[in-house]
Amino acid sequence: MPTPTPPTATRPRCCRASACRGPPAADQWGLLTTGQAAAAGVGKMMLSRMVADGELERVFHGVYATPSAAADRNTETRAQWLVLDPHRLAEDRLAEPHVAGVISHATAAAAYNIGTCPPTRSRSRCHDAGRLAAAGCASMS
Repeated sequence: MPTPTPPTATRPRCCRASACRGPPAADQWGLLTTGQAAAAGVGKMMLSRMVADGELERVFHGVYATPSAAADRNTETRAQWLVLDPHRLAEDRLAEPHVAGVISHATAAAAYNIGTCPPTRSRSRCHDAGRLAAAGCASMS
């Protein structure tokens, strides 16, 4: 009688790590979301164990980096972008640029290394006028 495959939690380290180090992480800057890990058969508990064992690093809520990931100034921005649609691969999302999302303002300036943007004051919209008036702010027309 064949021996059943052990559940993910008891797989040897080499097996559980290979599930996270291969695609999709290899194709998206060495980053992996919890949704993508689940699709590869790696649950949240296993991700926690892999972080504790130094096999992965948590870089953002729901996003992990493999040891081969080259951390740079855009890693956090990439992680935040991946979280916007955690079950889809970056390659699939980039194939549809009209829904992939954009970065702007200070984040874009930092990504393109063109300096910093001073903080700007938020402008109100009609739906904010009542709240602003109650707070003693003048509404913008």
